[in-house]
Amino acid sequence: MPGRMPDDRATETVVPDCGFNALADATRRGIIAPLSEGEASVTDLAAGYDMALPG
Repeated sequence: MPGRMPDDRATETVVPDCGFNALADATRRGIIAPLSEGEASVTDLAAGYDMALPG
């Protein structure tokens, strides 16, 4: 169609939204949830999970 811009959306690579992927993980949601109530240390956030901490 004359004057119409090409529709490149059909050829675009869809890149997943990393934020939504992170929130799909229950452990990550559990770590993020307490932050909605205020500040917390990494040690406090990790306390309920079997994970290694740096240092």
